[in-house]
Amino acid sequence: MKIWKMIAIFLVIVLAVGVTACNPFAAKTDTTPRFEAVIGNIIVKVNGNGKTGVAEEAKLNFGIAGKIEEMNAEKGDVVKKGQVLARLQTDGLQLAVAQAKTALSQVEIAQTQTEVAYTQAKVALEAAKYDLDRMEDVDEAKDKVTEAERRKQFTEANLQASFAFNDSNVTSFLLREVGLAEIDILNAKKELADLLEKDRYTTLKVDDVALKVAQVDAAEQSLTQAEKTMKHASVSVESAQKSLEYAQKQLEEATIICPIDGLVITVNGREGDYVAGASSASNPVFYIIDPASIEVNAEIDEVDIPNVKLDQKALVSMDASPDKAFEGKVTYISMVPIQKQAGVVAYEVKIKAVTKPEIELRVGMSTSVDIVVNESQNVLMVPNKAIKRDELKTAYVEIVNGEKTEKLPVTLGVSDGTNTEILSGIKEGDMLLARQDSTKKS
Repeated sequence: MKIWKMIAIFLVIVLAVGVTACNPFAAKTDTTPRFEAVIGNIIVKVNGNGKTGVAEEAKLNFGIAGKIEEMNAEKGDVVKKGQVLARLQTDGLQLAVAQAKTALSQVEIAQTQTEVAYTQAKVALEAAKYDLDRMEDVDEAKDKVTEAERRKQFTEANLQASFAFNDSNVTSFLLREVGLAEIDILNAKKELADLLEKDRYTTLKVDDVALKVAQVDAAEQSLTQAEKTMKHASVSVESAQKSLEYAQKQLEEATIICPIDGLVITVNGREGDYVAGASSASNPVFYIIDPASIEVNAEIDEVDIPNVKLDQKALVSMDASPDKAFEGKVTYISMVPIQKQAGVVAYEVKIKAVTKPEIELRVGMSTSVDIVVNESQNVLMVPNKAIKRDELKTAYVEIVNGEKTEKLPVTLGVSDGTNTEILSGIKEGDMLLARQDSTKKS
């Protein structure tokens, strides 16, 4: 009996299900999520982690070894650019500078003297050459007079002989030649007279010319020697200048001068201590930073680094106070990767604060960074879940129109991974069906 009751109940349930399934007026519930196309902002970011550091810092040492005589700053002091922070004992160095200056003055005087001697030798040579040239001019002028007189005598002898032949043509020619010879004599004597008026060489011998030649040779030798002496003096001056520069550099390196405005972080050394100088670079006497130059050194993954550009906006939050983010900008992008393990490749990016952080930044703080690589304001956008693609990879959406849906192709813009800009195809307020799980993601 119980069995028959169970069979009857089963038949009633089956019948009820069949009636419901066949009833065209039965209620249908569509559970597919729907989204609305809205106007908004799409911000595309890449993120990374990093720590704070400083752009302006100075590790300062003495340039030479010595005993510290003055220490003018302590740990925690605020210092200014150009301030003398420390000094070594410099008595010996100051004496070396004074001696080098004296030596330089002495060789400069000697150089001046050699330059004067060189100038005098040059003038003497020019005078000797001039004297020789004038003497040779007088000698040549006398030769011209002698030659003209001989030519006249020869022509006059021929003229006397021509009278015996009684040839008027020959006589006329010879008379003309005598006249020309007399003109040449007058010109030569005038030239000689002009020279003698200046140089007074009324008599001139071969020995006189030879003496002048010897004087020229001697003057040339004197000039050559003076030139060598002057060059040697120039070398001496150059050497003395280098010695002075070295002594002055030694004196300068015995003093530490602050190169930046900043804060003294560490001090190694006290008055009376001996220091090794520049060789102790790993343990500087002063380590100074500029707190105003604190920046963020972030690590950005190799996949994202191509999108990062200089001057892009960045949002920085501190692990110590995540709710107090500040704005910065990209100031440096490394061309070489950071050495990391497990095959991870990342690049260093430096970010400088643009707005003043609400908390005091300190070196070494951990940070999270979001760099804005693209930003679209007031654009039509839809959730990525509403974007579908057909077999040709063409993007489309399904618009809900009453009880019907319509497929519309769309042109996509930028995407932040959650929402995508729609350039064309739909309008604000359109309702869209979500993509089914079996549909490939856009």
